[in-house]
Amino acid sequence: MSNHLGEVSTLLAAIFWSIAVVIFRSVGNTISAFVVTPAKNFIAIILFGMACIFTGAPIWYEGLSGLEYYKLIISGCLGMGIANLLFLYSLNKIGASRIAILNTLEPFSVLLLSYLMLGGDNQIPNGIQLIGFIIISTAVLS
Repeated sequence: MSNHLGEVSTLLAAIFWSIAVVIFRSVGNTISAFVVTPAKNFIAIILFGMACIFTGAPIWYEGLSGLEYYKLIISGCLGMGIANLLFLYSLNKIGASRIAILNTLEPFSVLLLSYLMLGGDNQIPNGIQLIGFIIISTAVLS
């Protein structure tokens, strides 16, 4: 069951993200991305705190070093701050359908940056992954 839980969670994340994109697009017609991004992140922090309290999960984990927390903070600023701001801004400028096309490049970008930043042979895409990337990119771009 635990193997399927990961797959179900991935599918649910895609569904919820799709719903959120449609909502962001409609909100973006009247409100600037520079207002939506901090508001959305503030709401997310509150909901995350409530989820931690409800599940009993610790908000602060003693097993992480100061450097690891620093990396998490930088990652959060880049991902939840800058990347979401750019995403919402571009959503209002070019629309959801074009964003969806560009999002097909995300998995390969993550693999490439993982290889460059983390190193190691386990980050190199295998032949099947490269073929899949080429097929999907070609289909989406044509």
